[in-house]
Amino acid sequence: MNNILGSVIKEIRKDKKITQSELARLTGFKQNTISNHENGKRSLDECDIYTYAKALNVSPQTFFDKYTNQDKDILSIYNQLHDERQAKVYNYAREQLDEQLNEKR
Repeated sequence: MNNILGSVIKEIRKDKKITQSELARLTGFKQNTISNHENGKRSLDECDIYTYAKALNVSPQTFFDKYTNQDKDILSIYNQLHDERQAKVYNYAREQLDEQLNEKR
């Protein structure tokens, strides 16, 4: 979830044409911390989410709404595929997860 929230923060930041340096100034976080949050390398807690929301001038719920919409979009696309293509998508996703899990070992 943190990885997705981080990418949503990055997306909103870029939409507002704010650099990581500017966001660091607005949040009080170090630029490296922002980079780690955006890339899912560092966990976000509730206080972090509120800090980002205030700095980006959005509701904290915005981060979760975008996450929910992306989730719905993926499921909608998947459900529109024929069975054979759904199987390919599923197999590809499993392979990606297996690779990711093996990278962490």
